[in-house]
Amino acid sequence: MAEVSTTGLDPAKHAFEVHGENSPGRVVFRKNVAVGKLETIQAMRGIAALLVVFWHASRYFGPYGTGWAGALFQPGANLGVHLFFLISGFIMVVTTRSCDGSPAYAAEFMIKRFARVWPPYVIATLLFVGLIPGRFSPYASPRGLAQFIQGLLFIPAPIANTEAPTFAFPPLPVGWTLNYEMYFYVFFAVSLLFGRARWLAFSAWIGVTLFAIPYFLAPIPGVSIIPSVNYGFQTYLALVTNPIILLFVSGVAIGLIYDSRLQIKNALVLNLVVLLAFALTVLQYGMAFRVRLGISEWGLSLIPLFLVVTLATKTTDIRVPRILAYLGDISFSLYILHPLAQEGFDHIALWGGYAIHGFSAFFFTTALSIAVAAISYRYIELGLARIVRNGLETGLRGIEAQVFQRTH
Repeated sequence: MAEVSTTGLDPAKHAFEVHGENSPGRVVFRKNVAVGKLETIQAMRGIAALLVVFWHASRYFGPYGTGWAGALFQPGANLGVHLFFLISGFIMVVTTRSCDGSPAYAAEFMIKRFARVWPPYVIATLLFVGLIPGRFSPYASPRGLAQFIQGLLFIPAPIANTEAPTFAFPPLPVGWTLNYEMYFYVFFAVSLLFGRARWLAFSAWIGVTLFAIPYFLAPIPGVSIIPSVNYGFQTYLALVTNPIILLFVSGVAIGLIYDSRLQIKNALVLNLVVLLAFALTVLQYGMAFRVRLGISEWGLSLIPLFLVVTLATKTTDIRVPRILAYLGDISFSLYILHPLAQEGFDHIALWGGYAIHGFSAFFFTTALSIAVAAISYRYIELGLARIVRNGLETGLRGIEAQVFQRTH
């Protein structure tokens, strides 16, 4: 049987990083001093972000979720969110292969994630609320200000009587997914403290939060894998127990499979498996079959697709268009800043007395969002995020030095 020639990317001899030395947010392989980007993951990130942008720009064809635009773009937005969560879980596994179980390692892990996510998110939120008319008024009161601060800290407020899994939208509405992202980072960091037993601790936490607590302690008891379920919690437990977290868990499982010895070496088999997985996703999209959030919805095809694509990268050098890899680089800025670009354009056009609708507005605001994201990536993600990260790491080293002096 013919075998696909390998590129030398032996997963046992390489380490993934989310933060390259000059490129936070980029996934890279490191071997000695050589750096090679895993463009496939970057491309998937870029596609995910663009699908969300398209959904929010679909309002130029009519109200959200209506007509042909709703049928075309809403499933794509859900697909994009699924990809984001799957990639996050996957990356958390392959970036922490060298975990030693120390508090310092877990702290550095959190510093890297916090520095990449929080500074750009705060700036995007302040710009959105400060510049878009009507977005500040809900937070002008003391109670509103408290909710605004909670939003910046990735805590949904208020939770009572709100719809799962978004619950209360934060001041920057797309930030609802980041509430889950940061929660996942925190409990994943805690699991790192268990060293070799970290996957046991991780599994136990998932079992307790997604199954035991909803079944035994929820006001509306039960167990579900559907993210729209509402167990009746009116605190942060509503987020902690939401089944959408199973998407992160699926990404973790794929990461562990990727780190295993499993490979598809036969070229014909590999190509057919990837083709069938991709075709299954296209079929699900075309049929609009279970295209909402959840492992039993879009997860039916996306989880197998993501699995086979990541396995393919172990034996095949998958080349993707550079533009998709670049969209992956700027995907986080694109995700959090496209609402500012779209709504800002809307208000400027309305002030000028112009009607905004149709393909021209759709394409212009998409291009504008990409341009704004590129600027943010260059000057905020590559600049401010690095400053915050270096400052926090310096503080961490200072604490470690003081602890060392007191114990020796």
